[in-house]
Amino acid sequence: MKQLTTRQVSIMIFVCAVATKMLALPSLLISGAGNSVWFVILTMFLVDACFLLIICAISKRFPDLTFKEFLERGFGKVLTRIFLFLLGVLLALKVAMLTRECYEFYNETSYVDLSWFVFLVPLFLVLAYLTTKKIRSIGRGGEIFIYFIVLALIMTFLFSIGNIDLSSALPLLPNGVSPVFKSCFNYSFWFGDFLILFLCLGDFKIENHSTGKFFLSYSVAMLAVLALCITHYSLFGAISGTYKTSIVDVTEYIPRLSTTGRFTWVVVFLWPIAMLFAIYVYQFLASLCFQKCFNITESSKQWLVYSVIAFSLSFLIMTIFSENLIIKLVANYAQYYVLVVQYLFPLSFPFLLIRNIKKEKQYGSKVV
Repeated sequence: MKQLTTRQVSIMIFVCAVATKMLALPSLLISGAGNSVWFVILTMFLVDACFLLIICAISKRFPDLTFKEFLERGFGKVLTRIFLFLLGVLLALKVAMLTRECYEFYNETSYVDLSWFVFLVPLFLVLAYLTTKKIRSIGRGGEIFIYFIVLALIMTFLFSIGNIDLSSALPLLPNGVSPVFKSCFNYSFWFGDFLILFLCLGDFKIENHSTGKFFLSYSVAMLAVLALCITHYSLFGAISGTYKTSIVDVTEYIPRLSTTGRFTWVVVFLWPIAMLFAIYVYQFLASLCFQKCFNITESSKQWLVYSVIAFSLSFLIMTIFSENLIIKLVANYAQYYVLVVQYLFPLSFPFLLIRNIKKEKQYGSKVV
């Protein structure tokens, strides 16, 4: 029995795509590419969209195959386990990064020195409990939270749209394409949202226009990220890179004494829902990768969940909970790891799809 609907998976893709990219990423991309930031977003969108369409083709052709079964048919058990382990580590690192960004969000908006220990303990306790549940819990939660998240996005752009100066995007590519591709490579860790759909293979029901719904949800999410990056650069210009919490800085551009400034608290209260939901999704999927990798039963799953959380927590402690150090490690040292696991390995998906189709036809001809 399928646990998710097309709508629920579309919501997961949309929320994770915006939640991971609308706080620290805009300033990072602007620091690397300047006013060419929109080329970076467009390039990564095209790359991720291609993988998303390939996975949609897999889900339509083999609607009952899980991601593990699909990989094992092409690579065998050993190589599949290696990939799932590496992918699980990558997703656990995303959990750590998102957790640190969420902490930064609260620090910037609450105007108090929030202890990271006080922040982490209740978060990971709740996360540990939720991750032991079925994947349908994520789908149902997403259907509730999506309205608050969309409202936060609308309010964000509503406050700043009148101050956007599109001429700031000119001239186009003043330093050529080199900074664009370098930023794509260095900050690819924040992309790769197609992996969510891949890890949900076999768990969602194929409906009419499923591909269109998945593609639309991701396109709208990337359009929102693109709009935020352009808004961020338009408002702050050459010093945009110094503003590290983009969605907060953009909404607070309006003076606090104005009447509309009071409504910025709508964003402050609602946006953490998106970040916490994304943390939950990536934590669940990371645990799922390790569960499939080591063939762990549902009854023993809770110990695996605790181990994955301990790994993310250890990474945060190892980096002294420093956002700058985490970003430096990811952008300067782990980008090759991200490139291999998140992009080079999935390049095999089209060939695996063709191979599975051929095997199915050969089996059918033998039966006949």
